[in-house]
Amino acid sequence: LPSDHPPSLCRKGGARPAAMFRVKTTSPGEELKDVAVKNLAGKVVSTLTIWSGHSGAMVKKQLEETGLRETEGKKTKVHSYQLALFVDNKELKDDTFVKDTVLAKTKEIKCIVRAITNQVFLDVKAGKRKLGRIVLELRPDVCPKTCRNFKELCTGENGFGYKGCPFHRIIKDFMAQGGDFTKQNGTGGKSIYGIKFKDENFTLKHEKWSLSMANAGPNTNGSQFFICYIPCYWLDGKHTVFGKAVQGYDVLEEMERLGSSSGKTSEPVVIEDCGLMGAYVESPPTSLEKGMKGMTLNAAPKSDLGYDPNNPE
Repeated sequence: LPSDHPPSLCRKGGARPAAMFRVKTTSPGEELKDVAVKNLAGKVVSTLTIWSGHSGAMVKKQLEETGLRETEGKKTKVHSYQLALFVDNKELKDDTFVKDTVLAKTKEIKCIVRAITNQVFLDVKAGKRKLGRIVLELRPDVCPKTCRNFKELCTGENGFGYKGCPFHRIIKDFMAQGGDFTKQNGTGGKSIYGIKFKDENFTLKHEKWSLSMANAGPNTNGSQFFICYIPCYWLDGKHTVFGKAVQGYDVLEEMERLGSSSGKTSEPVVIEDCGLMGAYVESPPTSLEKGMKGMTLNAAPKSDLGYDPNNPE
């Protein structure tokens, strides 16, 4: 298990693809022709023929196959995992059937296209005081297995994860360590692959704001991680760096003020909430995705396709 004080994290010491969503199908049911798919601006970006026995996942697949009309009749390819669909202001979820909505009456679907991003967020509080949000950009192009572990612990999609977990160890002028959601003291935690998994690589280096895996020696990665306050060159080759903080530096600095030379915090510092900033991509991006890289639900502009990053719901 990850140790609270592994030698390499002491300042003076030594130096799946996501599971496919299975959809139950029924008979096709009633045919609904000329269903208008509109963006948030009310512009029609697609027209579909849908059957009442179809699920939300099936409708998304249709849109993925047909594409969305943008400007001058051109169509843009989107992925089903980017789409959020709404019928009469209620979300058409993947496992919801069309017959259980009012689509037969409205003949209209509102569509939001979520930006593609490799960013996750941690909302942090100290005691009862909300400190704010840290945004971390992951590098699945370099460390796909490590990033998937961190991403799924942020979403909690496996039934366990970082929500409610403390930063149990914050050392001023060094790093903030958290991720022990089983014992909450630096001696526990587990990965999505089991208790521990092997070091993926040591390609990225420990720079200021780097996100890295804590461990108790070679090949003992679990769920514990740390964020560097300074370049930590002595940790290179011993811990896997798989991302960096890109927003929320003020939050990290406030956390640092609550730390100490021993790592004990003056009050509990806890991850109140966490998750994805947009649609997560593990595979190498397509040309369209490259053009969208960096767009997040908090920062991307609106487009004719209905991007509304500041109002995703």
